Amino acid sequence: MKVDEQQCRQWLKDMVDGHEDAYRDLFFHVYTPLYRFALSIIKSHEAAEEIVSDVLLKVWQQHKRLAQIEQIRLYLYVAIKNTALNYQAKASKNLLERLEDHPVEWPATSAGPEELFLTAEMQRRIQLAVQQLPPRCRVIYQLIREYGLKHKEVAELLGLSQKTVEAQMGIALKKIAETLAPQMDRPIKPEARHKFPEE
Repeated sequence: MKVDEQQCRQWLKDMVDGHEDAYRDLFFHVYTPLYRFALSIIKSHEAAEEIVSDVLLKVWQQHKRLAQIEQIRLYLYVAIKNTALNYQAKASKNLLERLEDHPVEWPATSAGPEELFLTAEMQRRIQLAVQQLPPRCRVIYQLIREYGLKHKEVAELLGLSQKTVEAQMGIALKKIAETLAPQMDRPIKPEARHKFPEE
């Protein structure tokens, strides 16, 4: 499940207007992706739940201010990252190192009409191909493909340049295509199968 930027902004606006149900809708919309992201950092279900609850409590407490933020989705992921790293007793490694050292199998989610045509077997092969990616490629691919973040957002989140993120995404798509191509009648063209327009 991906965090919908526009929908989150609308819920925050509704919260400012006094609609308390909007907070409940926001909570249930973002909880699972934020929980998975926190879990990928700290490896503790209880701690991940606590971290997400703390961040979302602050969202309620500060919703009037947050309604003015242009990139609420990025704000939420950065808040989870910072809270998770502060939670850790050993904070010597940066976020990217933590994700690379402890890969998490994030379930595939439908991100576009083309995935409706993928068979279960093909989805399984894609997931295996993703797990075989170099650590940095895998992290970037999953944040963009699984979580729906933009290249710029991933760059800010991981402390990388946008060009690095774009290059790593290109490497990831090429390696996935190379992994799947021998198992198909014809090679897969990454640019035809996966497109990530920058808004």
